[in-house]
Amino acid sequence: MPTASHQETSVTKAFDSAARSYDATFEFNGRTRRIREKIHSLINTLAVPPSAVLDINCGTGTDAVLLATMGYNVVGVDLSPLMINEARRKSGGLGNVRFHEGTYHDLSVLKDDRFDVVLSNFGGLNCTSDITGAAAEVARFLKPAGYFVAVVMPPVSLWDVGAKVAKGRFATVARRAVLRETTADFEGGSIRVYYHSPAALSRGFKPFFRRGDLIGLNIFGPPPRNGRFATTFKWISQALDRVDDLTGHLPIVRSLGDHYVAVFQKAEKR
Repeated sequence: MPTASHQETSVTKAFDSAARSYDATFEFNGRTRRIREKIHSLINTLAVPPSAVLDINCGTGTDAVLLATMGYNVVGVDLSPLMINEARRKSGGLGNVRFHEGTYHDLSVLKDDRFDVVLSNFGGLNCTSDITGAAAEVARFLKPAGYFVAVVMPPVSLWDVGAKVAKGRFATVARRAVLRETTADFEGGSIRVYYHSPAALSRGFKPFFRRGDLIGLNIFGPPPRNGRFATTFKWISQALDRVDDLTGHLPIVRSLGDHYVAVFQKAEKR
């Protein structure tokens, strides 16, 4: 297992290399936008503008900028300096959003800032095996009873299983669920990815948070990387999205999506 510093160096290098093309490849279809809208609506039920929101692993700042336009006071943090450069460019002079280089294992760059909500979207926590360490650092910067909204990739994804079966990769179907980690390749190298089940995530968060809602994302509806399917089979995708909306809260089923969103509330000190 790579050390935390080695992993962070790998993540920084990988996402620096992807910074300029990231939006073009990740935001190219409505599948990503649909997830963002769900997450932003959820945040709006937890804290209303102008509450303070921290967006860790903010990437090119898409969530941070959108939340700022909704009226929230937002700070975005990311390891990649080139991602942060893109985020600052994208913010276009908005006065209620700012960005810093940093990691969720060390948020000292925030100094005395405190937040009502912390967001980690699109698998940012899948870049670490030290969930408890990340939870402890985030808890330091949350206000009492504040919320942590984590969007995480689980060990089992129906779309991932289906894709491997369709390609005849039967030997690798169970690998993700069994090993719960893999290596993901980027233009600038590779990073280690760790798949966290809701139960494992809750155990890691338990000293500092209590878990609330848990919702599966893209269980049956195509995830962002399958945007071509969504475009080619538009009506089927829309029907599958409706099934997701109906089943996303169901136990077991909600853990089988491309991602799941877990809401944690900061625990009171005893």
